Amino acid sequence: MAKFSTCAICGKLVDIDQESHTLSHCRNFLLRSFYGEKNEHRRARLQERIDALNSRMRVKGNNLLDT
Repeated sequence: MAKFSTCAICGKLVDIDQESHTLSHCRNFLLRSFYGEKNEHRRARLQERIDALNSRMRVKGNNLLDT
């Protein structure tokens, strides 16, 4: 049976036995959520989380990364 865990950074459910999950994966997940969100308040909160992750990874911009 698969073991799922919630990522503390991005909130994605991750199958810890089958799926690797790095900061790049978190960033891409947050960016996909950001681009798909229509509510401006939620977009602003997602942008804050993306900016914090960008500074932690020393990355600029809001482009998806190859993983």
